Amino acid sequence: MKNGLVAFAIIAFILSACSAPTAPTLEPGALPISTSTTAPINAPIETPVPTNTPVPAATSNSEGTPTPVSTFPAPYDKMSNPALDLVDIRINVKDDLMTAIFYMKDVPSELTFNKAGGVEIKSNEYMWQICVDTDNNKDTGISFGFSAGSDYCLSATHIKSSHNPRTMPIEQGVQVSIWKWSAEQEKNIASGSINVDTTGNTLSFSGKIPGITSSSLFYYEVYDGDFGAMDISGPLYDRLLIEK
Repeated sequence: MKNGLVAFAIIAFILSACSAPTAPTLEPGALPISTSTTAPINAPIETPVPTNTPVPAATSNSEGTPTPVSTFPAPYDKMSNPALDLVDIRINVKDDLMTAIFYMKDVPSELTFNKAGGVEIKSNEYMWQICVDTDNNKDTGISFGFSAGSDYCLSATHIKSSHNPRTMPIEQGVQVSIWKWSAEQEKNIASGSINVDTTGNTLSFSGKIPGITSSSLFYYEVYDGDFGAMDISGPLYDRLLIEK
C-alpha cells in the first residue's frame, strides 16, 4: 500500500510539470512581453525621389565677373541704342578703388560718335556714370537732381566736337574722369580707366573714390544724346560689393 502511494505521487508530479505554464501577473501600466517566435515581415519602404529644379548658373566674362541672371529694373523705356540699353549693374569697391560694371544689351566693337544732328557741339553725346554719396549726407556734394548729396562721380563721357560722324571703339571715343562735387561746382580730380568686353556685353569703369563706406549711396546714369537719360535715385545695396 505504501509503495502504491509513492508511485501515485510520482505520477502526479510528472503530470503537473508537463502542464501549460501560468502567465505572469503584470504590474499596472506594464506592457505584455510577446512570446511569439514568428519573425516580423519587413515590408520595403518606398523613398520618394527628390525633384531637382534647375537653378540658372552665373557665367563669367573674360574678367571673371559674374554675368547677371536677372534683368535690372530700369525705370524708363529702353534705349534705342543697345550700347546704352542697361540690363544690370555691379559695383565693386576695394580700398579706394571703385569699379562700376555696366551690363548692356549689346556692346559693339565700334560706336558712331559725332553723329549728324542730335545734340549740339560741346554737349554730352554719350555718358555712363556712377555717383557716390560717400558720407550719406544730402547737405554735402551735389545740391540738385536725382543724385543730390553725391560727393564724387566716375563718368565715361563723349562730348560732341563736330557734326562729322566718326566710328571707332568705345574706349577710344570716351574720356573716363573722376569728378569731385561741392554744391553746384564740379572739379575733375583724376582720370579713370575703361575696359570693354564685347563678348560679355559689359563696360567696366574704374577709378579711386576716397571715403567709400558700407553706408555710402550709389546712383547711376546712362545718357544718349538722341534719346535722353535713364537714372535711379535710390541706393544700390544689392549690387554692391565692398572688400577691405
